[in-house]
Amino acid sequence: MSTRLGDSRESPCSVLLALTVASCASNPPSSENRSQITESVARKAVKEPAPDCEAGHKDALYNGTIFIRPGEVICVRLKMLGSVVVPAEIVEKGGPADTLIIRMWQEKGDQATYLYIHNPLGRLLVYDASMLRLGASTFQHTSTCPVLSHRIAFEQWPYPIATLVLANFVTKPDDGQIVCE
Repeated sequence: MSTRLGDSRESPCSVLLALTVASCASNPPSSENRSQITESVARKAVKEPAPDCEAGHKDALYNGTIFIRPGEVICVRLKMLGSVVVPAEIVEKGGPADTLIIRMWQEKGDQATYLYIHNPLGRLLVYDASMLRLGASTFQHTSTCPVLSHRIAFEQWPYPIATLVLANFVTKPDDGQIVCE
């Protein structure tokens, strides 16, 4: 994981700065081209409206765990149990107050994998993630960053990922500290 962005209400300069700082801090680009592609993808993802929910992903949720693959947009209705967030059901159309929107993709000609996640809740959303890299036979843990309240996060890995597994969702108060784990 190398990048997390705030929301579409931020100025393009602050989004670009956040992207550049996050990319440099956690996973330096392997080339100038990698950096340019990542910046371009991030600007595009932040400026676009939220992706539309897609039908046909009922199998993407199992026992509170979300499975997503490149090219998919999955919308999940959330249920709150105190600070625990339970992904309750995959929906084809969701309400803005309780629907988590997740999109995973690869840009044409780019090996990187990108993840867009919209937090509809009034607190930071924290979750665990595991990935199955393309060609691998086992899942491995990958770091994630908390998603700010009512905002999107944009994460990027510099290699192809076949499947991401997102689980153990909880909310935390926003104390001004974003710690990626």
